[in-house]
Amino acid sequence: MESLKGPLTFFFPGDCYEEVVVNYNIFDGQCLKLFNSRLLSLGIILGSVLGIPVFGLISMTENHKRLQQLQRVRTETPHVINRVRTETPHSVKNSPIIRGRVSCLPVKVPQILKCVKAGSVENLSYLATFLELAAATFTCAYNHHKGFAFSSWGESFFIAIQVVVLLALMFVYDKQTVYLLVFLPCFAGVILYLVSGLATPNALSMLQTSVIPMMLLSRLSQIVTTFKNGATGQLSLITCTMNWLGTGARIFTTLQETQDPIILATFTSSFLMNTIILAQFACYPALPPKPAKKES
Repeated sequence: MESLKGPLTFFFPGDCYEEVVVNYNIFDGQCLKLFNSRLLSLGIILGSVLGIPVFGLISMTENHKRLQQLQRVRTETPHVINRVRTETPHSVKNSPIIRGRVSCLPVKVPQILKCVKAGSVENLSYLATFLELAAATFTCAYNHHKGFAFSSWGESFFIAIQVVVLLALMFVYDKQTVYLLVFLPCFAGVILYLVSGLATPNALSMLQTSVIPMMLLSRLSQIVTTFKNGATGQLSLITCTMNWLGTGARIFTTLQETQDPIILATFTSSFLMNTIILAQFACYPALPPKPAKKES
């Protein structure tokens, strides 16, 4: 039993180890909530690392199907070829998924693999990518300062690493290596400042609070784009559902483990915006509607 104490204390922290493992009170309500919270947190973190290739493959499969649908539209309805060429590619090119403005699943490995395979970072947004890196970095720094368990924010750590890799690719493929050599030490300096104790608690709280408008702007961009295009385009229902479930689970884990109002507000607002994005799948088709035939 002693050899299992480490893993067991992760799932049953504090007095729960004594209550559940030693006293066999497995029906203790508070300890069961903590156990479920830690289990969800572990799943979210593993999903941000191990689940990336799986969901990336699913997303690419869905995109391939949509491209096939576009091809059928061009072949079967010659009278709308011009509309498809002028409107649909514009919608696809300006899709937040392609441009990097937002992403329903907060992981970057599929995007990294796509860039490496294509040898290009065309249509990726530096501003959006930097904002995502800032949000993940501020979240890590704030939670580290508060001393919260890694299980409650670990996915942000792995996301930050992935975004740094993506930014490096963007600089390299855009032949801006000089900027990469400037960015890396500057980012390392920011990290050192945030975690060394030099940053005041108020400053860290303000930075974490700034994550909320960053996220709202990102999600609102997605909602408006879908509304304007009248279609969900390359947006993946599966990845959006996973993101919705993930933020919902984080609300539960935050209530059980940290009760931090800023973190709770971040996940709650994200959950509400993700709910709107998910609801758009029921309101809009994957492709824009076909135009009505003109009467001859």
